[in-house]
Amino acid sequence: MAIRKEQVLLLATLLVAFFWWRSANADPRINQKFAPLTKEYVPQSVLQSPLVMTKLDKATLRQWFREPSETQPLPPRDLPFPALLPLFVVALPLELGPDLAHAELLRISGEVVEGVKLQPKADSDGASDGASDAGADAAPAGIAADKPAGGKPATAESPTTGIRAMAQERWSHVYDQLWLEGQRAPLLGVVTPSAGVDRFDLEDDKFDFAAIKIDFLQFSLTTEKLQQQKSVFDAENRQKVTKVRLAETLKNEVDRRKRKLPNDIGHAAERLVFIDWLLQKGRDAGWAYDVALQQAEDLAKQGGGLDALRAKVRVLHARGDLALELEVYKTTTGDGALAAFRHEGLGQMQARLGLWKDAEADLRSAVQAMPSDARTHASLAEFLQKRGRGKEAMEQAQKVIDALGAVVDDEDRKRVITIIISCQLGLGDVAAARTMLGLLRGDTVSYVRACIDYADGALAAAKDGFQQAASGPEGAAAQLGIGATQLRLGAWQEALSTFEAVADQSPLLRHRVFAGIGLLYLRLGQFDAAISWLDRALEANPQYAYAHYLKGRVHRVAGQLSKAEDSLLQTLRFYDDCAPALAEVAELHSTKARAGSAADQPTQAMAAMRYTDRAVELSSIPLVALLLRQAIAHFEAADPRGAVAAFERVSLLAIKDKSDDAARQAQAGLCVVDYSQDRSEDALATLDRMIQDLQSNKEHPLRKWAEATRRLIENHAEKEQLEDHFERNELGAIWDGSGSKRDGSLGAAIVDHGIQFQGVFGKSTEVSAARMGAIAKGKNFLASSVRLQFGAEHRQEGTETGLRLQSRIGANGSNDFIVWTGFRDGRPFLYLQDGREDPLQPAIKPTDASPRSAHVIELRVEPRDEASRSLRLLCIWDGDVVYQCDIKMLNGQTSNELETSLFVKGQKGVNADARFDDYHLERRKDL
Repeated sequence: MAIRKEQVLLLATLLVAFFWWRSANADPRINQKFAPLTKEYVPQSVLQSPLVMTKLDKATLRQWFREPSETQPLPPRDLPFPALLPLFVVALPLELGPDLAHAELLRISGEVVEGVKLQPKADSDGASDGASDAGADAAPAGIAADKPAGGKPATAESPTTGIRAMAQERWSHVYDQLWLEGQRAPLLGVVTPSAGVDRFDLEDDKFDFAAIKIDFLQFSLTTEKLQQQKSVFDAENRQKVTKVRLAETLKNEVDRRKRKLPNDIGHAAERLVFIDWLLQKGRDAGWAYDVALQQAEDLAKQGGGLDALRAKVRVLHARGDLALELEVYKTTTGDGALAAFRHEGLGQMQARLGLWKDAEADLRSAVQAMPSDARTHASLAEFLQKRGRGKEAMEQAQKVIDALGAVVDDEDRKRVITIIISCQLGLGDVAAARTMLGLLRGDTVSYVRACIDYADGALAAAKDGFQQAASGPEGAAAQLGIGATQLRLGAWQEALSTFEAVADQSPLLRHRVFAGIGLLYLRLGQFDAAISWLDRALEANPQYAYAHYLKGRVHRVAGQLSKAEDSLLQTLRFYDDCAPALAEVAELHSTKARAGSAADQPTQAMAAMRYTDRAVELSSIPLVALLLRQAIAHFEAADPRGAVAAFERVSLLAIKDKSDDAARQAQAGLCVVDYSQDRSEDALATLDRMIQDLQSNKEHPLRKWAEATRRLIENHAEKEQLEDHFERNELGAIWDGSGSKRDGSLGAAIVDHGIQFQGVFGKSTEVSAARMGAIAKGKNFLASSVRLQFGAEHRQEGTETGLRLQSRIGANGSNDFIVWTGFRDGRPFLYLQDGREDPLQPAIKPTDASPRSAHVIELRVEPRDEASRSLRLLCIWDGDVVYQCDIKMLNGQTSNELETSLFVKGQKGVNADARFDDYHLERRKDL
């Protein structure tokens, strides 16, 4: 369809109307042309500001951009802190006691004890190692010692009735005793009753001996042998038997107890007590375990149930029969208490085998099976405690306490209470452990109480308790406790003998014993012997963290820092919260910071500060020794605020503990910090008060320190410094650059704030710049340093560049004393001419010897000692002393002028490009 003309006109009209409407309603500012107004410029008057004040003192009229700054006093020197006692060392931890995370409770002095000589171990090769399993029926060892002096045996007519009585008492443990009518003393021998008569019936007080026949083979105390002829006692015998007592052997005692025990379930408790008694006797006679196992099986047949199973596994565990013990657990089925028994036993076995993950899983399954059973919680707590997770162990121990009332069996109750005490002592809670001790009963009380006393520092009570427990079930552990207590009391020889005896008798305690001997030799300063014993301890138990800690301590004290760090970090892998180990690492880094290179010092100082902070934070009790080290570490790490905070904590702790020396240590530390912050008057006032407080004690170390420190401050106040950073365009009058004008192509010029020697030598010569009039008298010189850097065009071969000190005497200006250090042929070099002595050119080895790096080189002198005027020369590169020696011609009486100069020396045609900056000079004021 075609578009008509009328339609086109209509569309055009509409478009025109639309554009008209939009323009009529638009913002009038849009598309408006910018037409700025023109304003005529009117100049204003300039404010006058004087560049130089008219009335100024003389000092401000100096030419700031042409001369170096004025002479200034030296900044505060480094003052030594009062000497600290050696860091404490942790005494031998017992199995029942604080763990390494709370080992500071066992801290003892770290000072080396001198003058102690230990006697070698006595020869005991011919001694008996103890009774065998059949030894209960043999004669007691040592009975021959009861013979009278001279070796003659005691007879019936002998007046040595006391010796005879003792011999009869001893032999009664081997032979039967038979009393005859009318005789006071029994006969010893072998009693054999008539057939069908039980031997143990003879011990009944109402037994009728006239109704039977007794064959008796008598033992002679005179010959100590059985007689050959047998005696017969019956109704026809004139001598009547009135009493019989069978031999006091273990076998007879076992039979007696078995006869008295009724064979029914109603006496299960008595049978369990009998089994526990057999387990104790089985330590000396292995056959007792067989009897105990039979009793457990009898109890199971009588319906003992879970109690019988627990008794059986106790016997198998004591006998070391892992296969049968594992079989008991695997064959036990059921839920509730049976499931808890199975998982608990499997967890304990896996823990003994080092399967830690599986062990923890089974122990937690046991807890889930019987949440209200204190025994399962106790087993889990014991596992966590041995794994070094003391806080988690205490959480489980608290659940044991809540469920303790439900534990009826005496042995189980004793076990769980002991575990609770172990967890409490592990966290250092001695008071709670003493409270829990009141619930403990039985023959283990003496040992546990002794362990608590040992942790609490009551060493005399601990020793008595261990001696009482030495004959009980914890005999070997008690003997170890005796040795550890003797060591802490300083009874070195007794401790060594005790440790050696325990090592011979108890192989499972050898890692602790060897560590104890290592600690003993550490205290005596015999470091090689200490390392040897600690290595043996780690052979016995490679995961014994205390031995690693002690080995790190020995290496650190012996100066073997890398080995010390390895051992201490190994300790922290086991106990990352061990404050004593952290303190040892901090001491190690402090030693590195003081003895290491200047480049490493900041890193080592920061590490020492961090480790010390961590040790203080984790220490269960505030300790002055750690706080003082923390303060010093912060100061050496350039944190004076942290140092002040730590010293103030020492002051508060000293007030609480009423320790005057600790308070003085804190005040001395604050004095050093005050002086470092330019508060010299405050520091001197503190020193004066300290000297006054100790007026009556002239030999006190802190008084001697205060007097020496005051002298250092006063001596330092007599020193001043000159610095030149060459922030100008010309050398000025204070530098003599005439030495550089001998070669036209080279000259000492200030370029970019530094003295620069740049150009080509026209001949073999030296160019230099000497500091004028700085040291009119050589005795006033202290130190001079400068920063040296070579440009890209400098040729090292055939050139010498550096800092020189030189004094001249005589009309011809001959060198009396000259020393210079810098680079010769691209290598660090030192030259010393001291009077008529042959020149010294010692090899020096800076940490960074590269000529491409910038180096701060320094020559310094210091007194050889406090009373002498003789000096020692120190050559220092980048903050590290690379050489030192005594000098003669420059001393406290030298009145000749000492010249310091910067120089470059080279051969003809050699290109030089050396730059010196940051010149520094220290001197004593010419009073």
